[in-house]
Amino acid sequence: MGISTEDMVRAYKAYTPVRAALRLVVIFAVAVLVPLVPAWSDEACASGRADVPAAAADPAAGEEPVVIEADSTEYHYGAGGTIIEARGNVRATRGDLLVSADYVRVDVGAGALLARGNVLICRGSSVTRCSLFAYDMKTAAGRVLDPEGSVPGVNVRGKEMDVAPDKLTLSDAYATGCDLEDPCYRVTTKRLVIFPDQRVVAEWPVLWLEHLPVLVVPRLTIPLRGERVGWVEGEGYPVPRLGYDPENGFVAGVSYLDRSREDLTIRYDAAYVTRPGGLQLEARANTSPWSGASATVIAGLRSWEGLYGSARCALDLTGSMAQGDASTLSLAADASYRSGTAFDAGLQGGVTAVAKLGPLALNAVARKDLPSTGAVYALPAVDATLGPFGIPGMRVTLSGGAGRFEEPAGGIESTRLYAAVSVSSSPLNLASAGGVHVTAGLSASARRAWYGTGDGIGSLTATASLDGSFGSLEAFGDESPRVVAGLDYTRRVVSGASPFAFDALSSLNQVTADVTVRLNRSWSLGARATYDISGNAVGDLGFSVTNHHHCYDISATWDEQLAEFGLGIRFTR
Repeated sequence: MGISTEDMVRAYKAYTPVRAALRLVVIFAVAVLVPLVPAWSDEACASGRADVPAAAADPAAGEEPVVIEADSTEYHYGAGGTIIEARGNVRATRGDLLVSADYVRVDVGAGALLARGNVLICRGSSVTRCSLFAYDMKTAAGRVLDPEGSVPGVNVRGKEMDVAPDKLTLSDAYATGCDLEDPCYRVTTKRLVIFPDQRVVAEWPVLWLEHLPVLVVPRLTIPLRGERVGWVEGEGYPVPRLGYDPENGFVAGVSYLDRSREDLTIRYDAAYVTRPGGLQLEARANTSPWSGASATVIAGLRSWEGLYGSARCALDLTGSMAQGDASTLSLAADASYRSGTAFDAGLQGGVTAVAKLGPLALNAVARKDLPSTGAVYALPAVDATLGPFGIPGMRVTLSGGAGRFEEPAGGIESTRLYAAVSVSSSPLNLASAGGVHVTAGLSASARRAWYGTGDGIGSLTATASLDGSFGSLEAFGDESPRVVAGLDYTRRVVSGASPFAFDALSSLNQVTADVTVRLNRSWSLGARATYDISGNAVGDLGFSVTNHHHCYDISATWDEQLAEFGLGIRFTR
């Protein structure tokens, strides 16, 4: 468009504001003014627009009029065309567009607009602030110096911004979703591209927590939801993770969720593990190619083991059968492969059909699975669920099924029939006053299975739960409970035995307790433990320490049963 940064700076330095007592209103028709303005919100724009008189339009030219209001307006006529200069409290409007500044210069023939000095560009509910704005109305391209504004949910500023019909490009840009004067996190980048209502793309961005740089990636995509940025957990920004588990040892890596396209979601994971030692890479894609269809593909590499991957596709066959009722019919197929010697190494997968007719759900499968107990073949199996039914104070669900299964490790192939019933109560409010909230709940289930081998197994399980929150603490503008606690008692009685390892059940008689204490606005501690009453032993210990910030939490966790340590960041705003 021929507008350079040097030209803009030279024009800015040459400007001397002139005040005049007389306010003039100049109406003229020009080409479309700024068809694209960044969607940066500010309520001040709503009351700052000037209405465009209908008489100002030029029907012959097919142009919508532009209205200029200023303390002083000058016309310059020459061979090159008309130039209009407006000074002092200038407001140029066209339709729902408003440009206000200390000085505005319009070259009508060239279709060029220059605004400088406290520039504000508004369109509807959106706004851009800058020191200098140059725009070529014929090519729909322009340049902004020192832009500053916000997409709802994210504040953005930069050194320069190039305006094009389909995108905005900022240099030396800064973005954050934190509304504090000193943001608790931000992303800085040399180049930030905004595709309105679609996505924001940053090249070689740096993620800062407080004033500490924690992550650098080659490319970062932040999806936009209309006028809102998708700042949700793991979406739009890479999330570092650090942990420990028995299989992989210490794990250090990063996860990134890309939802820049409405019909495609891709999650990238990269990590280094110390046991056996190596790099693990994975990409997981979810897509909906057309209405009623979905697919998931996973591809990965473990440097010490080899490739692995899986694919799953599903098709909703409901069509016209669901005419206002709850009837659905779907079909899915999946397959996965893992190299190496782990218990789930090899090929597994199958076909699943699901039908829902009102409160009745039917599930038919033919597949091979690789649980930790060994390979299991369903040849095939059908399950049915009826409910849940709501009756006063509780909900009831009935289920049952039949199938033929094979477990090569045990050399067993047999049919299985089963029936089950489960009942759960509605939450019972025991206390809700003075910062104390306590609820209780009860649930019970009974199950019986019969096998072609003559074996049978039955179980009866009951659980009582108690949950409460106590006190309150102001933290970052919100009220948080001081203490959150839960207590569960579970009793399961088993009679008989199953010939299959995957279908085995054991008795339970245990109490599980968990508590989280908010020490202050910045720190909280959590603990969990299970007490086996029959074995007189404490197990399943878990601990957590969380450092809270205005927009994110950093948590360190330890799970004794899994021998797993984790360190993660969770964005909360």
